[in-house]
Amino acid sequence: RYAESIPILQKLIELRPDSIHHRTKLMVSYFRTKRLEQLRELLAQTDAHFHKDGRWVEGNIAELATACNNTELYAQAVGYFNEAIAQRQRHQNGVTLGDTTLSSWYQGLAHAHNLLGQTKEAVDAASAAVVCWGPQQREREYALNSLHAALTVDEVRDLAQEIAQENHL
Repeated sequence: RYAESIPILQKLIELRPDSIHHRTKLMVSYFRTKRLEQLRELLAQTDAHFHKDGRWVEGNIAELATACNNTELYAQAVGYFNEAIAQRQRHQNGVTLGDTTLSSWYQGLAHAHNLLGQTKEAVDAASAAVVCWGPQQREREYALNSLHAALTVDEVRDLAQEIAQENHL
């Protein structure tokens, strides 16, 4: 019932323009109803709005990145995840071990890279998700699944060839 949600979400955004949640839900609704031009316009408006008055914070950026993944805007997702990750690492003074949130963002980044066909970057991001995973078994399973997704047989072969070429082997 995505089409029915659009006018409701538009009204909610008018009432609460600083709610990233309403905006990302509207992005998904536009995507599901094939309103791709409106999706791109909303992304641009959201980016501009949140870059003002201290709203461009890691949580908002990461939610926007996730919405980009959910709407097949993978290149944009990569940029937003990279920015959210960098902000979080700065705020945590480089301490990333046991950071479930950071692991989740790296998994989202790996997913976007994977769907863009960027195997090396996907493996790097998925590996980072494993390095900073949280203490729960479920969280570790998610991080490993992200790494497995980045390492399909054909992609591993391509990655091995790419590494060999970089190292002139």
